[in-house]
Amino acid sequence: PEVYGGFKGPAIPVKLLYPYSYGYTTDNPSSDGSVWGTIMSYHGLPIPRFSNPRQKYPDESGVPLGVPGEEWTTDVDGPADAVRSLNNTRRLVANHRASAARCTYALSPPPPEVPASGGEYLVRVETGPGCAWTAREDGTGFAKVTAGGSGVGDGEAAYRVAANEGFEREVAILIAGEVYPAVQAGGQDRFVKPVCERSDPVQSAIREALLPSRRNCDITAADLAGIRALHVYGYDGLRLEPEDFAGLHNLRIMYLSAASGGLKKNITLEPGAFTGLPNLVKLFLWGSIAALEPGTFAELSNLRKLIIDEFNGTLLRRGAFEGLPNLTTLSVNSDQLAGWERGVFDALPNLTLLSLGSNKLASLRTGAFAGLSSLQSLYLGSQELTVLEPGQFEELPNLLVLNLNLGKLASLYPGVFGGLGNLKTLYLRNSRLANLQPGLFEALPDLLHLDLSRNDLASLDPGIFDGLSNLYTLRLEDNRLTNLPLGLFEALPDLQYLNLRRNDLASLEPGVFDGIRNLKGLYLEDNRLTALKKGVLGPWHFLRHLYLDGNGLNALDRSLFSSSAPAIERLHLGRNNLRTLEGGLAGLLREFHLFGESTLVSLRLDANQLNALPLGLFNGLSKLRQLDLRRNSGAPFTLTAEVVALPASGDLAGRPDAVAVEAERPLVRSHGRPGRHSLGPRARCLRPPLMQRGQVAGVCGNLLWGHPGGCGSALGS
Repeated sequence: PEVYGGFKGPAIPVKLLYPYSYGYTTDNPSSDGSVWGTIMSYHGLPIPRFSNPRQKYPDESGVPLGVPGEEWTTDVDGPADAVRSLNNTRRLVANHRASAARCTYALSPPPPEVPASGGEYLVRVETGPGCAWTAREDGTGFAKVTAGGSGVGDGEAAYRVAANEGFEREVAILIAGEVYPAVQAGGQDRFVKPVCERSDPVQSAIREALLPSRRNCDITAADLAGIRALHVYGYDGLRLEPEDFAGLHNLRIMYLSAASGGLKKNITLEPGAFTGLPNLVKLFLWGSIAALEPGTFAELSNLRKLIIDEFNGTLLRRGAFEGLPNLTTLSVNSDQLAGWERGVFDALPNLTLLSLGSNKLASLRTGAFAGLSSLQSLYLGSQELTVLEPGQFEELPNLLVLNLNLGKLASLYPGVFGGLGNLKTLYLRNSRLANLQPGLFEALPDLLHLDLSRNDLASLDPGIFDGLSNLYTLRLEDNRLTNLPLGLFEALPDLQYLNLRRNDLASLEPGVFDGIRNLKGLYLEDNRLTALKKGVLGPWHFLRHLYLDGNGLNALDRSLFSSSAPAIERLHLGRNNLRTLEGGLAGLLREFHLFGESTLVSLRLDANQLNALPLGLFNGLSKLRQLDLRRNSGAPFTLTAEVVALPASGDLAGRPDAVAVEAERPLVRSHGRPGRHSLGPRARCLRPPLMQRGQVAGVCGNLLWGHPGGCGSALGS
């Protein structure tokens, strides 16, 4: 049997078959006709039974089944749920796949010839006992399974074909892993305008989509029906003529591009411009569009995605998007747009993503987003909008992502996010926010990601994050913060990543991060921290990333990391004023492996004032892959035999008085002895200063401070 595992501890490269696994049998055969099933096993806790949703279990005392075991069920609360707690607590859960008997399937009768009016049809499936099968639509929407959606052994499936008012088309269902196709006649034999009579850009696009050598007047209706994607270029602008797209009823994707020499040209769209494209799914307009008249897209009833790269009008008029009931994505990029008429979005009941890029919106009236109750993502950019009123987004109850890139927005007040109880991600970057009012985020209980970067925040009051108990990521980089008050993060128990890069923090008080229980990443680069006091870092047993580059740190207290050190993977201390590693950091590195296998992968100490490296500094760091000691007072350092220096993919340092190491394999042997590794084709040897017997070389990119006997003997010494 094949075995697939999933670890719930530290991430390792394993193949995960299902995120939540239990005994499982396929309903469909694989490509070779076989079916298979799985059973479960657990690390450290054998169980006397399998977890199979089709297995009936006896009612035994002390065996949690989820529901009584009188009959099997596939419900989530059924017997399969009996082992959910094991899935959640065992470090290793494995699926054992076992092949079952090979199944073959025969379908009858032969596919029918379907009239334009459509109809209902039966397909018979003949197979062996116990062989499962399913029947479903092929995704076009032309045919729908009405009965017999699945079965075991012989059976029948019924399907209905919709009426076809267009041209002849292929309809199909997928049954028992096979395509069951049929041809449906068209509703009317309409005349197709010859290609050689269409606008020049459309003629060229059609010819390129087929064979460039074909004469335009020789292209047939059948040729047009086979085109699925079309890219129309208009180097001097585009003006579409009536019936330019006639016969392209199977077209799915179309690009209209009007540009020359990097300058966008005009695209003129009039009602009826898209006649003949009933199945178009994606439409991209790259050019300058001055107006969108009501009914412009009225015949694109199956359109899902509409991208308008440059709209030069100042107003979106009501009716501009009528006829697009299935549209899910709309992007209108405009540096002229000043507003839209009420009800302009009423024709978009299924829209889930709306992007209104950089524009000239100076205000948003109440009800601006009426008609968008299905919207999940909203991007709004403006260099003129200075105020957002309370209740501005109340019409968007299902919104999950709100991205506000408002260059002049200076403040926000409680109530502005009312009605957004399901919001998961909020971007408020690149504005001029200087203060945040208490209670601002209380209406966002499910928020996971908050981005407040690139603003003018100089201070934050305790309680500003009240109501964000589920917050996972908080970004505050590129502000002007000078102080973090005690209690600021008490409302964020589940915060995982905190970014405070490029602020003006000069000190951090012990307890400032109290309330954060399981932080994984803390980013404090480019502040003004000269020291970190004992107790500043919380008891974060899962801390992975600690970035302190670009401060003025003079020393490190060994006890600073006492509870965090064992899990750290990336420790970055570059561009500080560290003069010695004795004590604090040296003690930290030596302790890493005392708590089990070391997790440290990357260590940066570049651009400090280090003159020497303590003996045994890297002992036990068996997973270290990146080491940067460049631009220190004592460079170049001669690394002791604890370190096996592997050649990097390029010259990282760019100068011969530094040491930088990057490798695909760990730099340090767990038993502290060097190994043999070949150098890349650019490697060369240089004599080191004061190289002592028994030492191996440091690596600067592919530059080796080698042994007098040559590179090979240096690595093998």
